[in-house]
Amino acid sequence: MENVKIDADYKKRFLDLYFGGNEYYYHDPDHYTVDELNEVIEYWQKEQDDTYREWLEQRLAEYRDKLETAKTTYTVAKDLENCEVFAGYKGDVFCEVEFEAHKVHAYALHQSGTDYGPPSLRNEDYDTITQTFQDDDLKDKADETSNEGSKSAASAKKEAGNFLSKLGMQDLVERGECECSWIGFNIDSEKENDYQTAAWGYIYSYATGIDGITFKDGFDMDTYLSGYEAIDSDIDDVTLPDSTLLTVTDDGIIDVQMEYPVNVTQIYKDVELISLKNIEQIIKAEITENPDKYDTAATFNKLQLSYLKIRSDSEQGKYSYVPAWVLSRMVDSNEQNAIFVNAIDGTIINLENSL
Repeated sequence: MENVKIDADYKKRFLDLYFGGNEYYYHDPDHYTVDELNEVIEYWQKEQDDTYREWLEQRLAEYRDKLETAKTTYTVAKDLENCEVFAGYKGDVFCEVEFEAHKVHAYALHQSGTDYGPPSLRNEDYDTITQTFQDDDLKDKADETSNEGSKSAASAKKEAGNFLSKLGMQDLVERGECECSWIGFNIDSEKENDYQTAAWGYIYSYATGIDGITFKDGFDMDTYLSGYEAIDSDIDDVTLPDSTLLTVTDDGIIDVQMEYPVNVTQIYKDVELISLKNIEQIIKAEITENPDKYDTAATFNKLQLSYLKIRSDSEQGKYSYVPAWVLSRMVDSNEQNAIFVNAIDGTIINLENSL
């Protein structure tokens, strides 16, 4: 597989698809409208926290300077190379799209004091309405009986699939689905229970995989890397598994969260794995020959056959998922001191080679 290159061409494909062919605008701070700049300045001027006062004053000065050349209307986006944040309308809903090196996030924006969310919460005039936090490990089936949306779960899932297909990501495997949960509340209310929740729309989770199995559900490399001291915190092109979340409401696909997206370029079938007995011997030899790398005084207590994403030595931005045995030590739900063995050829996989 290879990293999806989030360049100007990709931005255009995504923005055209997400906004349904409608025009979209630059929406980084350099292109904020006069009203938006004044709104940000007014908000920051009310901030009373002195712990970052110097930073705040610098930002205020920058935004006041931007007011001198700011426009009263949005600027249609034409140069997609030199801007990472865009906005536009999906029907009557004002939405923003942010691009990063390995991430894309699209979502509905609050505008003119209104909130986006279920009709029942909007009718209550809450200060804030927001989609509740949802990770991408979705296990629940969508329950249409409590959903305020007009779409069925089946039609919403089809809409999500069509979106991915048109974006060239039709090879992704579904990981799960759930109803989209929202909460409305009043920020300054003295009542403890002055909030309300509702279900509106559906969320679908996808990741790279094969035969209905997603590689993300294998070894938790994300958690393991977080405690690996040898990793430079500035490295952004790590081999974390891809993840895609799509939220479908009555207004279509509103929220899109993509992390480390990849394109599958080739699949090898009928791959033969070496025996577990040989794997055991390889692991014993690795520990014996490199005792300083492993805490041999403690007990390894987990052995797992998984898929590991390995960086290509010869081509930048290209990787392979390979079946691998992982022997590790579980400590407080975290995997430590792991040994990775390629299940095809028996070679020890150095963690540094996956960065």
